[in-house]
Amino acid sequence: MRHYCYLCDHIIAPSRPVAHIVARLQPAVPRTVLTTGIDVARASHQAGVNRCANNAIGPDDIVLLYVGRIVKEKDLAFC
Repeated sequence: MRHYCYLCDHIIAPSRPVAHIVARLQPAVPRTVLTTGIDVARASHQAGVNRCANNAIGPDDIVLLYVGRIVKEKDLAFC
């Protein structure tokens, strides 16, 4: 990771802890923390129930959810 930090003009970190790691690896590179917050109201249980009902997903149906980039480096079996 240190090698990549030296190649960057600016680094966007997903959290403050990651930004601190980057700062230790390459303190001269500017950093911005850009979190991916979740709207709790939109992610509530009732919102999920409503979303399933609106999309004809039954209570016994299986739903697969993947949050992240689908890239070769993730070594996901379905990529």
